[in-house]
Amino acid sequence: MEYHTKDITRERLELLVVELVDGRLDHRRILAEGGHGAYIRKTVGPEALKTIIATGPKRRLVVGSRLPMIWGAPLGDNMMTGCVGLIEALRRRKGLDPILYV
Repeated sequence: MEYHTKDITRERLELLVVELVDGRLDHRRILAEGGHGAYIRKTVGPEALKTIIATGPKRRLVVGSRLPMIWGAPLGDNMMTGCVGLIEALRRRKGLDPILYV
Protein backbone atom coordinates (compact mmCIF):
# COMPACT_ATOMS: atom_id res chain seq x y z
CA MET A 1 0.00 0.00 0.00
CA GLU A 2 1.27 3.45 -0.80
CA TYR A 3 -0.70 6.30 0.62
CA HIS A 4 0.59 9.86 0.41
CA THR A 5 -1.72 12.55 1.67
CA LYS A 6 -1.43 15.52 3.96
CA ASP A 7 -4.81 14.72 5.49
CA ILE A 8 -4.12 11.27 6.98
CA THR A 9 -4.36 10.80 10.74
CA ARG A 10 -2.67 8.20 12.92
CA GLU A 11 -6.02 6.54 13.50
CA ARG A 12 -6.71 6.31 9.75
CA LEU A 13 -3.23 4.94 9.10
CA GLU A 14 -3.67 2.28 11.78
CA LEU A 15 -6.98 1.24 10.22
CA LEU A 16 -5.39 1.04 6.76
CA VAL A 17 -2.58 -1.19 8.07
CA VAL A 18 -5.03 -3.52 9.83
CA GLU A 19 -7.20 -3.71 6.69
CA LEU A 20 -4.08 -4.46 4.63
CA VAL A 21 -2.89 -7.39 6.75
CA ASP A 22 -6.47 -8.65 7.03
CA GLY A 23 -6.94 -8.62 3.23
CA ARG A 24 -9.74 -6.05 3.28
CA LEU A 25 -7.89 -3.15 1.64
CA ASP A 26 -9.21 -2.24 -1.80
CA HIS A 27 -6.90 -0.81 -4.47
CA ARG A 28 -9.64 1.36 -6.05
CA ARG A 29 -10.66 2.80 -2.69
CA ILE A 30 -7.08 3.78 -1.89
CA LEU A 31 -6.79 5.50 -5.27
CA ALA A 32 -10.09 7.31 -4.70
CA GLU A 33 -8.83 8.56 -1.31
CA GLY A 34 -5.70 10.08 -2.87
CA GLY A 35 -3.35 7.19 -2.23
CA HIS A 36 -1.25 5.43 -4.85
CA GLY A 37 -2.90 2.02 -4.56
CA ALA A 38 -2.67 -1.28 -2.78
CA TYR A 39 -1.70 -4.83 -3.64
CA ILE A 40 -2.31 -7.82 -1.42
CA ARG A 41 -0.33 -10.94 -2.25
CA LYS A 42 -0.96 -12.86 0.96
CA THR A 43 -2.88 -12.01 4.09
CA VAL A 44 -1.41 -12.68 7.51
CA GLY A 45 -4.02 -11.21 9.84
CA PRO A 46 -3.55 -8.42 12.40
CA GLU A 47 -2.41 -10.87 15.08
CA ALA A 48 0.72 -11.56 12.98
CA LEU A 49 1.94 -7.96 13.21
CA LYS A 50 5.16 -8.07 15.20
CA THR A 51 6.97 -4.97 13.93
CA ILE A 52 6.07 -2.19 11.51
CA ILE A 53 8.94 0.00 10.37
CA ALA A 54 7.88 3.64 9.96
CA THR A 55 9.83 5.70 7.45
CA GLY A 56 9.40 8.90 5.51
CA PRO A 57 9.20 12.56 6.37
CA LYS A 58 5.89 12.15 8.22
CA ARG A 59 6.91 9.18 10.37
CA ARG A 60 6.14 11.18 13.51
CA LEU A 61 2.52 10.49 12.65
CA VAL A 62 2.83 7.06 14.29
CA VAL A 63 4.11 8.30 17.65
CA GLY A 64 1.75 6.81 20.21
CA SER A 65 0.36 4.21 17.82
CA ARG A 66 -1.33 1.13 19.25
CA LEU A 67 0.47 -0.90 16.55
CA PRO A 68 4.06 -2.20 17.05
CA MET A 69 5.86 0.68 15.29
CA ILE A 70 9.59 1.33 15.20
CA TRP A 71 11.46 3.95 13.20
CA GLY A 72 13.69 2.84 10.36
CA ALA A 73 16.61 5.03 9.35
CA PRO A 74 19.59 3.34 7.70
CA LEU A 75 22.79 5.19 8.48
CA GLY A 76 20.69 7.84 10.24
CA ASP A 77 19.04 8.95 6.98
CA ASN A 78 15.32 8.30 7.01
CA MET A 79 14.95 8.87 3.26
CA MET A 80 17.44 6.07 2.44
CA THR A 81 15.23 3.29 3.82
CA GLY A 82 13.75 2.28 0.46
CA CYS A 83 17.08 2.37 -1.37
CA VAL A 84 18.92 0.39 1.30
CA GLY A 85 16.03 -2.07 1.54
CA LEU A 86 16.12 -2.76 -2.20
CA ILE A 87 19.87 -3.32 -2.13
CA GLU A 88 19.54 -5.65 0.88
CA ALA A 89 16.74 -7.63 -0.79
CA LEU A 90 18.88 -8.07 -3.91
CA ARG A 91 21.90 -9.04 -1.80
CA ARG A 92 19.89 -11.73 -0.01
CA ARG A 93 18.29 -13.07 -3.20
CA LYS A 94 21.69 -13.37 -4.90
CA GLY A 95 23.37 -14.84 -1.80
CA LEU A 96 25.97 -12.05 -1.63
CA ASP A 97 28.03 -11.14 1.41
CA PRO A 98 26.50 -8.67 3.89
CA ILE A 99 27.00 -4.98 3.25
CA LEU A 100 29.44 -3.55 5.77
CA TYR A 101 28.69 -0.08 7.09
CA VAL A 102 31.72 1.82 8.34
